[in-house]
Amino acid sequence: MKKVFKLYLMLFLSITGTVFTTNAETKKILVVGNSFSFDAALQEFLPIVQAAGDDIVLGFPYKGGTTLELHTNYITTNQQIYNYYKIKDGKMTSTGGNSCKFDANIITDEDWDIVIIQTDHNYSGAYSHYFPYLSNLITYFKTHLTNKNAQFYLYMTWAYQNGSAKLEELINKGLYTDQMDQYTKIVDCAGRAAIQSGIGEENIIPGGTAVQNGRTSYIGDDYNRDGYHMNLSHGRYTVALTWYEKIFGKSVIGLSYHPASISDFCAEMCQHAVHEAIIHPKSISSLADTYGVNPDAKPKVIDRPLMINFGIGVGSSAVSQYSWNSLTTTLTGANVGNLYNSKGYGTEVKVSIEKPFDGVSSIGTTSSTTALDMPSNVSKSAFYGTTESSVIISGLYPGQAYDMNVFASVMNNTSTNSETVYSFKGENNGNASLNPTKNTANIATVQGIIADEKGRIYLTVKAGANNNEEKKTYYLGALMVTPHLEVPGKIPIYINFTTNGKTTQEDYWNNVTSHLAGTKIENLTDSENKASGISLNITKGFAGVTENGASKTNTLLNMPANASTTGYWVNGIEKDGVLIDNAEIVFSNLDPKESYDFYMFGSYMNATEVHEAEYSTFGTVENYIGLNGNNNDHSIAELSSIYPDADGHIRFTVTPGATSADTYKTGYINAMAIMVPGIVKVVPFEPVAEGPWDGISMIEPARDVSGNCVIYTGAELAWVANQINQGHAITGIKIAKDIDLGNQPWTPIGYGTYFTGKIDGQGYHIYNMYINKSDLTEKSNFAGLIGGTNSESCDILNINLSGKIDIPASITQKTQVGSFIGKANALGNMVNCHSDVEINIMGAPGYVGGVLAFMKNANVKNCSYSGNIIITTSGKVTNGVGGILGCTNSSTTGIEAIINGCYFDGSIKNNGSGTPKYVAGINSYSNLSKAAETITNNYVIGTIDCTATNQGTIYGKNNTVNFDCENNYYYAGYTLTGKGGIPMDIKKFHSGEATYLLNGDQMEFLFGQELDSDNNMPVVYSGTNRVYKTVFMYNGNEYAVLYNNTEMKFPQNPVPDDGTTFGGWYDEKGNRYDENSTTQTDLILYAKTIATGTDNLKTKDEITINNNKIDITSENPIGDIAIVDVNGMEVINKTIKETIAELDINSLQHGIYLFKSKHDCIKFIKK
Repeated sequence: MKKVFKLYLMLFLSITGTVFTTNAETKKILVVGNSFSFDAALQEFLPIVQAAGDDIVLGFPYKGGTTLELHTNYITTNQQIYNYYKIKDGKMTSTGGNSCKFDANIITDEDWDIVIIQTDHNYSGAYSHYFPYLSNLITYFKTHLTNKNAQFYLYMTWAYQNGSAKLEELINKGLYTDQMDQYTKIVDCAGRAAIQSGIGEENIIPGGTAVQNGRTSYIGDDYNRDGYHMNLSHGRYTVALTWYEKIFGKSVIGLSYHPASISDFCAEMCQHAVHEAIIHPKSISSLADTYGVNPDAKPKVIDRPLMINFGIGVGSSAVSQYSWNSLTTTLTGANVGNLYNSKGYGTEVKVSIEKPFDGVSSIGTTSSTTALDMPSNVSKSAFYGTTESSVIISGLYPGQAYDMNVFASVMNNTSTNSETVYSFKGENNGNASLNPTKNTANIATVQGIIADEKGRIYLTVKAGANNNEEKKTYYLGALMVTPHLEVPGKIPIYINFTTNGKTTQEDYWNNVTSHLAGTKIENLTDSENKASGISLNITKGFAGVTENGASKTNTLLNMPANASTTGYWVNGIEKDGVLIDNAEIVFSNLDPKESYDFYMFGSYMNATEVHEAEYSTFGTVENYIGLNGNNNDHSIAELSSIYPDADGHIRFTVTPGATSADTYKTGYINAMAIMVPGIVKVVPFEPVAEGPWDGISMIEPARDVSGNCVIYTGAELAWVANQINQGHAITGIKIAKDIDLGNQPWTPIGYGTYFTGKIDGQGYHIYNMYINKSDLTEKSNFAGLIGGTNSESCDILNINLSGKIDIPASITQKTQVGSFIGKANALGNMVNCHSDVEINIMGAPGYVGGVLAFMKNANVKNCSYSGNIIITTSGKVTNGVGGILGCTNSSTTGIEAIINGCYFDGSIKNNGSGTPKYVAGINSYSNLSKAAETITNNYVIGTIDCTATNQGTIYGKNNTVNFDCENNYYYAGYTLTGKGGIPMDIKKFHSGEATYLLNGDQMEFLFGQELDSDNNMPVVYSGTNRVYKTVFMYNGNEYAVLYNNTEMKFPQNPVPDDGTTFGGWYDEKGNRYDENSTTQTDLILYAKTIATGTDNLKTKDEITINNNKIDITSENPIGDIAIVDVNGMEVINKTIKETIAELDINSLQHGIYLFKSKHDCIKFIKK
């Protein structure tokens, strides 16, 4: 979608010479990278190029997670492991996963002008990971390129999000200390590599610097969708812009295109971030002055307490009257946003770590007695530190006051005082202290902290004066933020322009009953029936009175009929001897230091001409806006942030508008409201009609600032469905509360027409949906919550769905039925959607899917089906039934269907007499005859009691040309053929092993699991349910492998047989771990043995390590030794029979290593 910036901006840009040149170019670009290049190349790059009047041919052999070394290995070994994406003639095609080799066929596919080679991702700041691989790749490409003058570019990637799991892992490996350190090292390594490889520093594409520039704006650190990949909107837009400006040599400032999901202001910021990065690629250019505050942001009042848990996740069995939010990572930048309030309604509040804590404690009380009503995981866990830590709470309402209640508990050391001081700072300051030692009931309370002008409150945590712990350890466990329900805001003063016989009955309306000059109201009443002190004086009269305004209106003014029907008018051409083209009202006794907002309504019904009025205010500056009153019953004009003059006056005028086209150039004003500063009482929000939907009612929902319909009730959802089905465009829907559809007959959204917008369930649940329509084929051939979709910009996100669908016996093979969508003729993304809807098949629909029945191309990610699909048909039955998808089916060239990170744990049962053609746990039939399909990282444990002509645990039949099906798992007890999957014992699903394996190389966390119960299963990763792997080593051998959340688990202690005793588990740094330890990373732990007695014969080795060799002296033969790199890979492994040895380590690259022998584990750095 294209959006054009305001005219004044474009005029300015053309004057300053920063708009695009008109010399159109076509560049042929070959890309060598991974998902970080995918972020730049395959979504926003083409529309950016086209908007600038240029064109591209782009080839991208893609394999996720590839590094320079892996590309070299894959090419050298001629592996068929790539998906070849190509953009040509404005269209993108794909060959599908594991379908191509990166060989001469691709390199000679086009006469490439440009070759872009990506640095790395995790190791972009580690120089040892560049060579010899970068040089080898360049040599290989130059050998085969048909264009011997092709230009090489080095694409510099970005630093990861502070506090993210991925950055945390790299910090634990010793690569970086924080985001800024990673960025600095990436810039340094990319520059050196560009010079050494011959690419040249001038040909670096500085994506990392552009992102870092953007982080200085109001966006902050919200550039990544998962901590390291780019956000799908402003993130991908930023790096794609960087590619364009660097490759084409044209400034991106003023570019007309930006994604529809970001504002003009955000796009402008991204463009400046990129442009500055091109000019200054090695340093950060701050955008804080110009783009530090988002002008589109409208803060919302907080109306209920916020409950924040600092520690381990709340857990699957948590019991509390409140909804809790968990922050489980202690690093700088770690955050959790869109906090739920205590009743479970979403907010825009975010809590972030500013100064880090040292770790997570889990030794607090499991039985607390406070007003916070904490689940046991909340009360027993806490962040701890030993210097000073701080937290930022943002997204609060500026000027609103909050009471802060803090809890922390530590129960294992009762002899010390761990007093902790909690200091809060907003517009004011306050602090309180608490001793967490043996604490079960006490809280620290600070009242009335006021959020600053940006909606922030800072919390600093440090040891108190009475803290006598050895390291002065302090704790932060839980925080309850309770808002005051009186806030500074603006109160409306309503004004009705009328006559004596048409005044309003409502007390809070101020009735102006004469249109003549000299009419005054000395003390206007506000909406709370209080005297405002503000006066109104008509200093220049109106031409006359009208009673022809709308009697029923739908505006923010909420006008009674007597306010909307009557009004005053002005005219630009004489009418009946009257000509008054400028009426004026003076408002007095205003505060010159405060701003005021004006809202105007004008209406003249049953007219065909344009009756435009122009409304102007004159305070410190002049402002104006027009409004057409012709048949107006819904529009108002707004002039906001109007400051009075030094004497406290604002002049307000009404004149005929420039486009007024009636005979007399008439303009109207019927009513207005002035928003004046005051203290507003907040009433906690409760949606209307909370009970189950009655099957009839339809209520138009409110809209947020982005125009999304915000849904709290079934009646509102029904209204939206009805509007869409009548052909009205509704592009955005947000579910804001659990909804009960009351088991009433539901007509799908997109029934008889396609839905093309976006629905975000925000994690809420729609209950009791019921569909049983014998006329399913009357208006469409598809049914579900949504009947059909037909746009690649259509997204269905974050919805939980329950209910029942009965498919009558009359239904024919044309019908497609899925819980969420019947037919996705085109769909962008379906993410984090979960259904347990029961589907009863009594007819013979074409395809049935637990989530989606029929799909052409889309990204289906992290979705699940836990319901029951039951076939009772006699005779002819459905073609195919899939736990997730009924089928993927299309003959379109170059499209791609992706099913990633989904699971089926429901059931498919055939109680009828017929046999379907296809049955499977994920997709029953893959039939993209000219396209690609990828089914990866899914699992199936549901029951399938339904034979079919083609059946399998993952897929039933594959007829797709480029079909990639890997890293899928299923319950080993299945009797079905395991097409596309790996059998796994159910214990491995419960233990966390399956979750860990489903996350593949741990580059993307698709699954998480609460391991506090033996029966829990893998579910969608939430940030607090991450599964870590701990490997326990004993005597150089793997002793055990366990999977855990933040709280660690341990095997039975080993029993040494050499006269020593077990002395605990230690990591390579010498840190000890026990049952009270927590972790935020994968670990390898080593058993320590302790010699006992005075005559112990335990071997004692002398080991000396320098940069070239390791000298070892032992009383007995040395035995097995190994050297392991930071990735856990053994780079040297030997058995030494001598007692003295010298080990050559010259072959090792620069980096961190572990030397391991029978008795020793030593960390060293090879320089």
